[in-house]
Amino acid sequence: MRRGLLVLALSLVLAIPCQAAVTVVDTPTEASSFASATFSWSHTASGTGLVVVLMTSGNTACTSVTFDSVAMTELWDLGDSGAIGSCGYLMVSPNAGAHTVAVTIAGAVDAWGGAVGLAGIETASVAAAHRTVYTGTGGGGGAPTVTVVDSQSGDVVINGVGVSDTAITAAQTLQIQEDNLFGNAISGGLSTTTAAGASTVMNWTTTGTFWASGATALIASAGGAAAVARALLVGVGP
Repeated sequence: MRRGLLVLALSLVLAIPCQAAVTVVDTPTEASSFASATFSWSHTASGTGLVVVLMTSGNTACTSVTFDSVAMTELWDLGDSGAIGSCGYLMVSPNAGAHTVAVTIAGAVDAWGGAVGLAGIETASVAAAHRTVYTGTGGGGGAPTVTVVDSQSGDVVINGVGVSDTAITAAQTLQIQEDNLFGNAISGGLSTTTAAGASTVMNWTTTGTFWASGATALIASAGGAAAVARALLVGVGP
């Protein structure tokens, strides 16, 4: 008697999380204002995150920033000795394309702003997209330095600074900056770096004695899952 051979093929799918990395995308953009409480510029967004940093004269507070009429979330707003101010804002899942960055500050002063786009950032919420915000001021001396002590590999650390000086130089990757705004010996900039682990130092070279700086690590999205199929064969014979 012949017996048949039964072969059963089973597909087993395993989900393996893929941790992405945050990268800088888009062309950085900027604008400045002279003795005004509002100013705006166009930025073309293509990524999953948007960062805007501001520098204000006279330690003037920032009131709001919107992109495509949607409010951005403030990360820091600080100043040093009434001389200079720095503010940072973040948005996740910005509307793609060319839209207006609109800035309102608390007084009619000189100000500058810069924007840069990000890809790979966590988009569940702004709170989930960044780690602790760290800030520092000069108080009349020292170079602008902020240490982000909770960064992790794959993060991108962003840093915005305002300095009472005619020029500044970033130690990390410079995205955009403005030196000697309107000839008033105030400068601002935005720099980034990819974190290799904890304790990422963000600093600038300047001879200015007053400065305000903020920094935080942006968290990479967990990403999708990679599917791995395996076949299990079971045979039954005579």
